[in-house]
Amino acid sequence: MIEASTAELDFGPESGRGRFASWCIILGFTLIWIIASIAGVLVFFILGTILGMSFEVSLWFSTLVTYAVVIPITLLFLHYDGDLSSIRRMLRLETPKKAALLLAGIPLIVTIMDLILNLIYGLAYIGVFGEPSPPDIGVTWESSTLSIVLVLLSTVIIGPVAEELMFRGYVLDSIRKMHGDVFGIILSALLFGMIHFFDPYTVGMATLGGVLYGYIRVKTGSLWPSVVSHMIWNAMAMVIQANREERGLVSRLINQFNAARCELLGVVLNRPRRTAGGYFKKNYELMASYTSEDPDD
Repeated sequence: MIEASTAELDFGPESGRGRFASWCIILGFTLIWIIASIAGVLVFFILGTILGMSFEVSLWFSTLVTYAVVIPITLLFLHYDGDLSSIRRMLRLETPKKAALLLAGIPLIVTIMDLILNLIYGLAYIGVFGEPSPPDIGVTWESSTLSIVLVLLSTVIIGPVAEELMFRGYVLDSIRKMHGDVFGIILSALLFGMIHFFDPYTVGMATLGGVLYGYIRVKTGSLWPSVVSHMIWNAMAMVIQANREERGLVSRLINQFNAARCELLGVVLNRPRRTAGGYFKKNYELMASYTSEDPDD
């Protein structure tokens, strides 16, 4: 594993500034980032509608333009509250071997780990809250080519760059300088999860991803593995959502996977009910007797 350089902590809250003031700046910048993102989507969506764009084209056009706007805003944060050269160090690819490791090898491993974490998280979520309802991206493979291109550019290319630059670039290292690696990773992941407030299931999923991306970012000293991993994850999510119709091959595979996951959860939950006494055992045996009866009798 590539080791992070201590020089990367050159930016963030300055040593002469108190922690309260530093946190005010970090949270203030994060709030500005969120407000700018929401306002940008609304403004450019209205503009797209005025120009005669369809709903889905206007939505993803506004998302793409907004992400493109918040990237320079994040760089302004870094310029005000630290050193832009730190970002250049995070994005440096010194040798072809290191580039292959940062752009392909590590992101592949991170994506597999992310899938495992989200499988465990999904089982826990279903057990507590029931089956989640993933957000509708409003685009399928039957959508216009322009809509699909805009979704790809905004969610798979520009979006991950903007979010990783903010949360694994500015926020993570700013908190690390005050509280160390562990708190930096966890707190920046929590802030990252909070920006996905539109869906409770996605908040937890994004927070887990934020912890994993933050850990890899700290260990490698590079922003590239988290950026590429984020791109891969968003691409997989987009393909799954675009194929949500029953006739889609990917959709059928996902439905089968979800069914198997629910069956596994049912086995885990029902096993103690068969062996436990009292209410659970009585009702389990009663339901079993109903299902075992021959309907022709």
